[in-house]
Amino acid sequence: MPEQHNWAEAFLSMEGYLETAGDDVTWQALADHLNVHRTTLRDALRRQPEFRDCKSPAELKAVLAGRSIAELLAEKTDTMDLQVAHWKAMARALEQQLKNRQWFEELVLRAAAALPPVKPLHFSTKGKRKNAQIAVLAIGDIHRGFGIEPEVILPDGAADPSLEILRYNPEIADRRLREVFRIWLEIVADMRQASPVEEGIVVSVGDLIDHSGLRQGQERRLADPNVISQTLGGYEALLECLVGAAEQFKRLRFVGVPGNHGRAIPKWGVSQPTENFDYLIYRLLEASFRNSPHVQFEIPASWYHVFEMHDGRWKALAFHGDEVRSYLGFPWYGADRAIKGYQGMMWWITKQRAMGLKPGQEISADEFMRVLAMFDMAIFGHFHTNASWVTAAVEKLAVGSLVAASEFGTRKFHEISTPSQLCAFVHPEHGLRATSQIRLRS
Repeated sequence: MPEQHNWAEAFLSMEGYLETAGDDVTWQALADHLNVHRTTLRDALRRQPEFRDCKSPAELKAVLAGRSIAELLAEKTDTMDLQVAHWKAMARALEQQLKNRQWFEELVLRAAAALPPVKPLHFSTKGKRKNAQIAVLAIGDIHRGFGIEPEVILPDGAADPSLEILRYNPEIADRRLREVFRIWLEIVADMRQASPVEEGIVVSVGDLIDHSGLRQGQERRLADPNVISQTLGGYEALLECLVGAAEQFKRLRFVGVPGNHGRAIPKWGVSQPTENFDYLIYRLLEASFRNSPHVQFEIPASWYHVFEMHDGRWKALAFHGDEVRSYLGFPWYGADRAIKGYQGMMWWITKQRAMGLKPGQEISADEFMRVLAMFDMAIFGHFHTNASWVTAAVEKLAVGSLVAASEFGTRKFHEISTPSQLCAFVHPEHGLRATSQIRLRS
C-alpha cells in the first residue's frame, strides 16, 4: 500500500460499502473495494481504537451502526486541539520559569553588589613554609662523542639557522649540560621564594658518553671516536657543573647508575655494571670531591639504585632503562611492567628485612621506613623523551636527552625531539610536589 493513501476518504468509502454489502462480506472483498492489500487494511484498522477488536467486517459494520466515520474523525480533531492546548500551556510555564530565573539572577547580583569588599590586599613574604624541600635534577643520555650535522636530518638543514639545534658534537654537549645546570639553579632560586631548599640531588641515569664499539659502523657517526677522550671530557664537563651546584646547596648528593652505551664489553649481559665508562666518570667525580664533605656520592655496583630522601620518608628508584621493551613502538607500557618488577624485588627485600625482627619487637617510624624497601618514584632514561605518569602509587619520571636527533632515530622512528632534561621538588610531607622539564630551545 502506498504511504500517501488517504485513510479518511477510505474509511468514508468503507462506510458506504458496508451499508450495501451483506453480512457475509470478507476482509478480502473489503480490501479489494479500497484497492489495498488485506494485511495493510487490518494494520490500518488496528491503529484505530474503535476498530481494533473487530474480528470480521460484520462486527465492523455493527460498530458503525450507531456512529459515522465523520463523527469519529471529528473526535480525533478535538483530541488534537487538546494536545495543542497542552503544549501551549507548557510553553507558558517554561516562559514563566525563565522569567523566575532571570529574577533570581538579578537578586543574586544585587545581593553581591551590596556586600562589603574585603580590605586591600598586598603580597607579603611573611609566613614562609618551614619544611625544606629537596631539589632533584635528573640527567642522562648526553652521548658525549656523538656528532651529527643538520643536513643529515633535513636536506636544507645547513642553510636554515633555525635548524642549528639539530647539530651535535662534544662542544655542544658540554655547552648544553652547563645550560641545564644553570636553568636548574634558576628554578631552585624561584622555589626558594616560597619555601627553603637546602638539599640538592643530581641523578644520572647513564649514557654520558656514546662509546665507539657498541655496534658495527658506529665510529662513522662519532665526532670523537676515542672512548677515553669521551670519558675524560665528560668528567671535566660534569665536574664543572657540580662545582657550581655545590656552592648553592647546604648538602649536594650525586646518584649515578650506568647506561648501555658506556659498557666496556659491548655485548649486553656480559659487561658488569662496574665495567662501564659511566661508572668510571662517577668514581672520578667522587674522588675529586673528597675534601668537600657536604657533597656526597651514591654509586652502586649495580645497574639500579634506590636512594632515600628526607631521612627515608621518600625513596626513588634510578635505572637506565635499556632493559625496557617497547610495545608497538611505545616504551611506556614496557616501562610500567619493568618498574612493577622492581617493586616485586623490593617487596622481597622488605620481607627479608622484616624476618630479621623479633616477634613483638617495637620499632620507630624511622626504623620502619628503613625496613621498607619500597620506592615512591622511579627515574629512568634511554628513550630520549621526557614523560611522567602515575600507576600503582609510583611516580614514573622519564628523562630526555641532550641530542635533538640522530640518523638512527629519524630513520627508524622518524623522531626529532627538543633537547631536554628533568628537575623535580620533593616535600618532606607530600613527596613529589612539582616537576619541570628543562628544554633547550637554542
